[in-house]
Amino acid sequence: MPPIPSGAKTTDLAPVANAARKSGFLTRVTSAVRYAIAGVTPDVWMSPNQPMTPVAQQAAGRQFDYPVGTNLFYTPRGQELTSFQQLRALADNCDLVRLAIETRKDQMAALSWNIVNLDQEKKAAKGDTRIDAVIAMMARPDGIHGWQSWLRMLLEEVLVTDAPTVYPKRRNNGDPLGFELIDGTLIKPLVDDSGRQPAPPSPAYQQVLKGMPAVDYTADELIYAPRNPRVNKFYGYSPVEQIILTVNIALRRAASQLQYFTEGNIPAAFASVPTDWNPDQIKAFQTYWDAVIEGDQAYKRKVRFVPGGTKVENIKDAPLKDEFDEWLARVICYAFSLPPTQFTKQATRTTSDALQEASLKEGLAPLKVWVKEVMDNIVQRALGFVDLEFNWVEEEALDPQSQQVIFTGYQKTAIYSINDVRKKLGDDPISHPAGDEYLIYTATGAVTLDSVMNPPTPMIMHDPNDPNAPPKAAAPNPGKPAPKGSPVAGTKPATAEKHAHDHLHKSVEPLTADETTLRDAFATALDVVRDAAVKQASTLGKAAADGNDGRNYTPEDVTVFADEFAAALDTSGLSLVFDDYTDTVQAVTSAGAKHQVAQLIVTEPDIATTEADAVASIFGGKDPDAIAWAKEHVADMLGKDGKGGKIEQATRDMIREAITKAMQADDSLTGIADMLEVTYAFSPERAELIARTEVGNAQGNGAWIGAKAVGMKAKKWLESNDENECPLCHANADQGWIPVEKAFVSGAQAPLQHPRCQCDQAYRRKPVED
Repeated sequence: MPPIPSGAKTTDLAPVANAARKSGFLTRVTSAVRYAIAGVTPDVWMSPNQPMTPVAQQAAGRQFDYPVGTNLFYTPRGQELTSFQQLRALADNCDLVRLAIETRKDQMAALSWNIVNLDQEKKAAKGDTRIDAVIAMMARPDGIHGWQSWLRMLLEEVLVTDAPTVYPKRRNNGDPLGFELIDGTLIKPLVDDSGRQPAPPSPAYQQVLKGMPAVDYTADELIYAPRNPRVNKFYGYSPVEQIILTVNIALRRAASQLQYFTEGNIPAAFASVPTDWNPDQIKAFQTYWDAVIEGDQAYKRKVRFVPGGTKVENIKDAPLKDEFDEWLARVICYAFSLPPTQFTKQATRTTSDALQEASLKEGLAPLKVWVKEVMDNIVQRALGFVDLEFNWVEEEALDPQSQQVIFTGYQKTAIYSINDVRKKLGDDPISHPAGDEYLIYTATGAVTLDSVMNPPTPMIMHDPNDPNAPPKAAAPNPGKPAPKGSPVAGTKPATAEKHAHDHLHKSVEPLTADETTLRDAFATALDVVRDAAVKQASTLGKAAADGNDGRNYTPEDVTVFADEFAAALDTSGLSLVFDDYTDTVQAVTSAGAKHQVAQLIVTEPDIATTEADAVASIFGGKDPDAIAWAKEHVADMLGKDGKGGKIEQATRDMIREAITKAMQADDSLTGIADMLEVTYAFSPERAELIARTEVGNAQGNGAWIGAKAVGMKAKKWLESNDENECPLCHANADQGWIPVEKAFVSGAQAPLQHPRCQCDQAYRRKPVED
């Protein structure tokens, strides 16, 4: 019997065995019932039959089918196909792998960190001496190496062998002295009967020195932290091991390239000699020629006389670098989440920069999480400070413009207050109380975080031009009482609410002839749809008169009712606008293309000659691309017979929202028909907004089509002064010049981006620079 470690738990199985021997026939039969599935008999057609009786019911929960006597195999990774020594050799001898590892170590070592309190209230407090003590210790974790050197050694272990091991060294009184790194290739994990790590005081690891088990460690005495453990393996799975075949190929590829410069029997060229020469003559001439060519460099440049019939044939060298080398670089860099930009050809510099930035964010994130987990284990378990944690410090951009964008974004999303930003910039805080307020910037201006978390009762009055506004406050007929469930006429909003949208308005230009045509067409069509909606709602008034006014409706019932009402809405009246809509959009698109090309001809007169066919087609009003875009756009916005388009869907959404708000206010069905009479969804204001937006879209996209036709290569979004509240317009403008065929970040090819958008677009022949 093997010796039992001191402190290990033992269980005497003799009583269990005696009880089993003494159990009677009935007991054994009862225990056997658990292995029979009810209803399964040989008479069942295509029966699954009864399962085989288990032979080791006590093995329930075993992690995996480990080899018998696995704790007796003391050589680390002795049962694996690849040894730790092989992994280290692969990482040290493959240039690409070593460069990837060192790059990741450089990036991680450059990051800043801190020790903070888990308690948010205590985190803001100062003067915790424990935090200062931990930071001082981690400045030189093992007492010898600084933080960066110590971290680089830790990362070397995790990236190559995935066997990082930290030994918490203690003083005689048990206080921590330091955290030394141990070669993880010498550590053999042990398992208990379930295949899992034995709990203290049982040994969990053995250190193998000189080929023999030398030291036992419990789980409390050693921190063994593979980053990529697997349920059926004892050891981690490092990036080097994941690409072991690729690394082997890369090594053999490098060896063949080295041999090109050191060995080989294929000369740079062959020279034929007269056919009547014998081997001795050829050998003698070779000796003479080598003596003449070797030596003085200036002497080589003199004219040489050779026998007649001599002919030189050059041998084409094999390529030293091709696409296969790039493929190897891509695979290796991908394993370490690095961009292969330094080893492969890139289409543009922008692509390279984007890949580099993505690798820093996405590639470092998993490593940062793992290092934090290891350090939290050290701080909370080894040092005993369970309320402290290791924390990476957010890196601030050094570029002033990038820093401004970051701080502004944080301040506008209530992450920082104004004084928080000023403090980070080294400026004194402002004395006004608003400096400490956390603000969220919306389309209507800044609001406090408190008002968002605890919203007041919403006001009824809204901007009459807002397409998402609830129904208008005033009834359409003077003297007619406001319907129940609809906004109350005469409600006076607060001053701040009344002027909430003022900064969005500009001096509005009169409607053009095209806009007027569309406005009138949509006004008529929306009236027809409104009449259908009112008729649909008239039955609700009858139901309310009979007593079924819905006052017992739950919020869920209200939502279902609004959805069903909106879904049943007859929008076929929108088809009345189809002809005017199609003709107007097509005409405006063609006019937009013509206008844009005319502007370009003024600045680049050679367009008229170099793109003669395109110019003639555009000015003839028969540009096929403009016509195709107009038809596709109309179909997308209006659908077929007024159904299935974006305008129809927006109308249903507005009705759904209006009905929901009305019923929530009154909790009844009464007044819905009256409310529909005044809802914004069918108002003249909405008809005018649709007309302006659609004409603007047609003009902008027509200009884009015309610019493409005459050879423009790049475009740029020109943001208007009134676009301060549109993040998408901001993002489009921030892109600068982009290829003319490429969509902006918002998905639009050209303005307009949204209703009331007043942006424009510029074009040029010069392609976008790499």
